[in-house]
Amino acid sequence: MLDIDFLPGYTGVVVHDFWSSYFKVTKADHAMCGVHLLRELTGIYENYPEQTWAKEIYNELLTMCRAADFYNQHSEIESRHHYMDCLKKNYDAILEKAVLMNPIPKKEKEQRGRPKKGKIRSLIDRLQKYKDEVCRFADNPLVPFTNNQAERDLRMVKMKSKVIGTFRSEQGAKDFLTLKSLTSTAAKSGITAFNALLSLFHGLLALEDWIVTFVQICRADSFRRHKVQEFFLPSHRHSGCIFQ
Repeated sequence: MLDIDFLPGYTGVVVHDFWSSYFKVTKADHAMCGVHLLRELTGIYENYPEQTWAKEIYNELLTMCRAADFYNQHSEIESRHHYMDCLKKNYDAILEKAVLMNPIPKKEKEQRGRPKKGKIRSLIDRLQKYKDEVCRFADNPLVPFTNNQAERDLRMVKMKSKVIGTFRSEQGAKDFLTLKSLTSTAAKSGITAFNALLSLFHGLLALEDWIVTFVQICRADSFRRHKVQEFFLPSHRHSGCIFQ
């Protein structure tokens, strides 16, 4: 990760799975993708019904997720930290029970190295070691429960590479990514890709200036969807159609 200069100087929060290389981005805070964890837990309690803790921690994470969504929408309610602390105590209690159910095998005579933990105990240890990263979404309203949105945003790039194999030039790739970033950001604010591109072709702004201005609006503390709507062209008639 360091050799390819991955996210140089980034100091925000990186949401990802447990791939160890991501943790080498030392300047950033880390958060674990909840959906990846839910998949692992589902595999455990479906294949090993006796591992009841897996279903319990699965439900606990979903409860945290629903609570985080509620508090994110009602920031005026001040009980967030107290409620989340209670859920985290339940989290710890469930994992303590899981540890008792899955002790590390004793090292046999003449056995080299450490005894293998197995996938189940390894997951339990990860959930304990990275508790703060797993539960970061519960405390920070800016951290999502999952990184699915990032994967969806990257999916089009992968699909494009599969269709055409490669871009003819580096500049062509940059132009594609710039336009894709523009339409994707607009869609998250309720703006159709057509209206976003229409504002460009109408000479509203140069592409680079358009993106800078749009991002500034989106990052403003007073950001609201209607302000983004005002950034685009007003109702415009063309070929008998009305774009709003």
